Amino acid sequence: MNKSRRNPVMASLVLATALLPKVAHAAGSSASSAAASSLMRTTGLFANSALIGIPIWVFFLQAPLLFKMMGRDKFLFPMMSLTRLLFRWTLPVFSALSVACSVLLDCAESSCQVSSATKAALLTLAAILINSIVIVPKALQAGKMNTKKEDKSETVTDFAVSGGSKTNTKTLHQTVVVFVLIHVVGAVLHLHTATS
Repeated sequence: MNKSRRNPVMASLVLATALLPKVAHAAGSSASSAAASSLMRTTGLFANSALIGIPIWVFFLQAPLLFKMMGRDKFLFPMMSLTRLLFRWTLPVFSALSVACSVLLDCAESSCQVSSATKAALLTLAAILINSIVIVPKALQAGKMNTKKEDKSETVTDFAVSGGSKTNTKTLHQTVVVFVLIHVVGAVLHLHTATS
């Protein structure tokens, strides 16, 4: 089986790379250039809005509420599954789409010079890829191992930021949060530079 089919992060990057020349060719035609640029700009803004909204909702708004309502034991497995889904598919696909739209807009508008918006999109993509490929799988594995051990985390801050304080997941949890914040900052910078 093709390696990119087994790894959704790589599959989304391969798809974005394969589509770049086709969309660039379509954007190059003078009749559809304005419509293609408008479509790429709208798609890029949508992708960046998702890159900002989804992690803020899932990790910073929904998670604390669910932790309080469900308790640690019932909260842990659904949150781990949701985190796996977000970092295997959702965030990498939106980030690759954002970079592709930015690069295409740069090529259509300024003879392929890299803009500030594209640099911000690349920062976001880098943070998501580091989280998706390296940190989140290790954090989920460590979290899975620690569900079998006694963990006395009673607040969502203790659990999410400190990994339960008494577990060996503290550094991994904090690193995931740092890279989520980097990717959100990159997406906000991209939105700011793309719309100004």
